[in-house]
Amino acid sequence: MKLMALSALVVKAYPLVTVPLFLYFFTKEEFGSLDYAYYAMSLGCVLLTFGINNGYARYALDSTIDDDLKAKKFSYYLFSSVLIAAISVISLLIIKLLWFNLQQWIPTILLAYPSLLVFYIVSGALAHTVLTAERFSLNAKSLIIATLIIYMLPLFAVVIAYIALENISIYIVLIFNVIFNVFSFVVGFCRAYTRINANQIFKLCRRYIIFSTPLLFVLVSEALINLSGRLFLTKLYPSGLGDFAIASRVASVLLIFNFIISFMFHPIYFRDKDKASFVSFWRSLYSLFFIVYCFAIIIIPIVINLSLPHFDNLHNSKIIFSIILMLGANLLTGLQMFHLGMHAKEKSAVIGLIYSVGVLIAFFLNLILINRFQLVGAGLALFTTMLLITAPYIYYSNKVSENKLKTNCYAKISIAIALAYVLLYIRGEGSVNAIPVVIFLLLIVVTFTTAIKSSLRFYNEANSKF
Repeated sequence: MKLMALSALVVKAYPLVTVPLFLYFFTKEEFGSLDYAYYAMSLGCVLLTFGINNGYARYALDSTIDDDLKAKKFSYYLFSSVLIAAISVISLLIIKLLWFNLQQWIPTILLAYPSLLVFYIVSGALAHTVLTAERFSLNAKSLIIATLIIYMLPLFAVVIAYIALENISIYIVLIFNVIFNVFSFVVGFCRAYTRINANQIFKLCRRYIIFSTPLLFVLVSEALINLSGRLFLTKLYPSGLGDFAIASRVASVLLIFNFIISFMFHPIYFRDKDKASFVSFWRSLYSLFFIVYCFAIIIIPIVINLSLPHFDNLHNSKIIFSIILMLGANLLTGLQMFHLGMHAKEKSAVIGLIYSVGVLIAFFLNLILINRFQLVGAGLALFTTMLLITAPYIYYSNKVSENKLKTNCYAKISIAIALAYVLLYIRGEGSVNAIPVVIFLLLIVVTFTTAIKSSLRFYNEANSKF
């Protein structure tokens, strides 16, 4: 279990860890293009596999359906590879017909080698298949090895190439990723091979499709929402793509925190949600989650201003505002895991509908706000979209759930503190000196006090669970 958690942590930390490395190797514009390719690949992982990883995750360990785990694993590899090949061909034909119109939505740097971008996206889908297969086969050693091959070896190869050549382009990064992604899939496929009849393959794949379909809308929508800001920046404000990538990846530091909380909370939720003591545990963890985010929103602008004095000019203040907005969006995304609306009713289409509408909202807001506020507009569009998704998500979850869960005062205090700080920060045009010392000290005292109280409550509740 520890190795599996470590693998997932590497995946979550990858966008953040690569920031200083890639900014050292490449220009900000090149880094923005690389970030664009990464999120395009994330969308491709869902579309090219039709999201069947969710179906495999649901049925892989269900022995009441089929107790032959090897057959399930190989059928998943086989079906996934067929889907990736078929959907890739169809997608390429469509892209070829629309290529003239699509070029304006792709960064100029990536247009020089469009075929490499395609291979990168397809290989990403293959690598995603490997990670899913190994994770839900409970093969921890194979999972950690696959993770290292897919994420760490390409980085190591890029560093070696930079040392040898002293100057590299982002295409080197894409090439190494393609090589190691394909290698991991070939090895995983060969190791998973087992004798299985066609009828058994058909039955298993049919289950994967049936269960994955409602979740597919959510997964595609999430990927499109993350990509939408980058698409519209490419078209409307290309010089902001690199700044947006930096802001997004700095804000992703708390996505690691989201993962840790989710990894710990979900098993407890499904095991103890009907117990009376669960409500107290939920409130303490919920409040701690809020406070950590709000404290990050307060402290990050100060850290940046103190460590990098040149961040007090208008351009870099926009980056800080964008980081704050993206932290808010990540907070809203994290709140959804506490309500688990997707699990309220198995195969519910309601959450899929909410996210699908959210994509339309995201595209509309990016079009309007980027034209008006450029970089900050993209961050504001992301935050507003997630707010409009999370509100009905939580409402639906509470409506169908037997436990009517409500927060305590700590979370509300934290929101008020963070909001007050951000408003004062904006009023001071990005200068922390604009905040009265007394108010600032009060914010810190109250935040730490509530954090300590909630942490103690969470510690006591967690001890009773474990």
